[in-house]
Amino acid sequence: MYSVDINDHSMEPFTKVNGLSDINTSLVAYDKAHDLLMVCYSNSNIDILQNGLVTNISDIKRKSIVGDKSIYSIYFLGDYAYLGCGFGIVVFDMMKFEIKEIRYE
Repeated sequence: MYSVDINDHSMEPFTKVNGLSDINTSLVAYDKAHDLLMVCYSNSNIDILQNGLVTNISDIKRKSIVGDKSIYSIYFLGDYAYLGCGFGIVVFDMMKFEIKEIRYE
């Protein structure tokens, strides 16, 4: 991933070496209301980039779930992000940076 400065068009790479928590990015989504970028990885690990800080959310990655833990979609609504996963829906609270609910299919 790269960050592009809109003034001088310079590019800065984001990697595991300089702040990201993992490799193999599978999905990236931006929430304008909270000015944050959600980066999901193929192993279900998640990074939240906001105000120059990276916060790792590894709950789905660490949780013992039988089946597909992949994150396939992200939908932002109010203060929540709804993550469409292979096993069901994860409700993520973007104010507290925590999993609020898991709904299994």
